Amino acid sequence: MARILLIDDEPQIVTTLSTFLGREGHVVVSAGDGKEGLKILTGSCFDIVITDIIMPECDGFEVLMSIEKMPNRPKIIAMSGGSSYLVQEYLLDI
Repeated sequence: MARILLIDDEPQIVTTLSTFLGREGHVVVSAGDGKEGLKILTGSCFDIVITDIIMPECDGFEVLMSIEKMPNRPKIIAMSGGSSYLVQEYLLDI
């Protein structure tokens, strides 16, 4: 099964996704924002990073840009509950 880093500032989303992914046998490590997520990511190896886009401290775009520079980068799933300033074209370039 996969080692997954889940980065989201919404505790309910973290709990729900962690529960369902854990039931399927995946190992899930969570972070409450991008800054914490990047700290965890630099110290460990993950197969997949699931990140929210709209977060305080360090948003999902910053996380994506940092992962892009890694030599053995994990697969990425970027998600968002939406925002009036989120433009989908930003994600197509990454």
